[in-house]
Amino acid sequence: MIRVVIDTNNLPSSVSSPSAAFKRSVKLIQEGVISILMPGVIAEEWRTQQLDHLRKHFQKAADSLKEVLAGGHLEDHREFGALIVAAMAIERTASGLEAISQLALERLLHELQTNVIPIADDHGSRIAAAYFRGSSPFAGIKSRKDFPDAFVYEAVIDLVGHGDRVLMVTADRNLAKHLASVSGVTCVESLEQLVESEQVRDSTAAIALEARWRQELPSVVTSVKGFATDVFGADFVNSFINKLAGREVEHQSIPSDNHDARVSMVHDPEDIEIDWGESEDYGPGVLRVPFSCTSEVLLDFYIFHADAYSQPDIVSVQWGDHEEDSYFDAQATSLANVSGFISVTLNDWPESMNPESIEVTVDEITEVELSEDDVGNALI
Repeated sequence: MIRVVIDTNNLPSSVSSPSAAFKRSVKLIQEGVISILMPGVIAEEWRTQQLDHLRKHFQKAADSLKEVLAGGHLEDHREFGALIVAAMAIERTASGLEAISQLALERLLHELQTNVIPIADDHGSRIAAAYFRGSSPFAGIKSRKDFPDAFVYEAVIDLVGHGDRVLMVTADRNLAKHLASVSGVTCVESLEQLVESEQVRDSTAAIALEARWRQELPSVVTSVKGFATDVFGADFVNSFINKLAGREVEHQSIPSDNHDARVSMVHDPEDIEIDWGESEDYGPGVLRVPFSCTSEVLLDFYIFHADAYSQPDIVSVQWGDHEEDSYFDAQATSLANVSGFISVTLNDWPESMNPESIEVTVDEITEVELSEDDVGNALI
């Protein structure tokens, strides 16, 4: 069995909408191929990240609703009372977000079939000594930014000290560099690298369903490719919009200070291309396949007030207080070239290949580039 530690940067923000790699990892846990070790510092860091996310969104919802209700325009509307009740519900729920984040952690632990390994009493003294010496995992003497990594590092050191070989999944290059030098520790950057590894393939080769899936994989890909017009429906479009919305993009033609903007609205994808020849095996009934497409997007950004007056009509400026505001909200439209991976799930395999049971969603968007015209302008 492969014993795995997953760093916070590879855990899903929500167990309800996991990546294909996370779902594959859960399947490998169920098959007894891998087991997850959860150091307390990773569990608590993940929980507090969810708590911070919830607090920000609840505060934003409360402030927005309060502003709408205070405007006085809805007092005679038949739903005004319901909005008051909603505001009270938001306030009540916000007071219990600590408990909600704890329940989210318990759900994650249940999905991973693991328990939290408490932080050892001697970790503090070991980390303090390493901090002043500049030894692993600190990048240098008194490198404060490496404190969170130090607790993870000490937890993994304890695990291999007990005789376990550990595979560490972390996107943190400094932590991976220091752990890779520890006997008994192997590091990979992502869950995708874990589930696609030769070690996992070798460990699942003797499982009957896994063996059958690999044998039938070429014909499965051919069949799914033939069903493409039937299976790329609302699930694909909605997941694409959800993955792209909120993304930060950059281009020299965006008139913000750093030439950056946030994608606020997304049109349906067009010019969709699927690279079926590069389909990746994510276990029985699941494929991960590269894709690309285009989509018209609305960009939100801030524009310096002195620059706002000279913008062309394609830039929509929301004028604020000309005396007080240093920046104004602005918007513009652009055509985005998007690439990434789709997840194809055959829910009825191996019993059937019914196209109605095939689910296609966007698993990951890896690159977003704004399309330019002949003079290098990306705004339309």
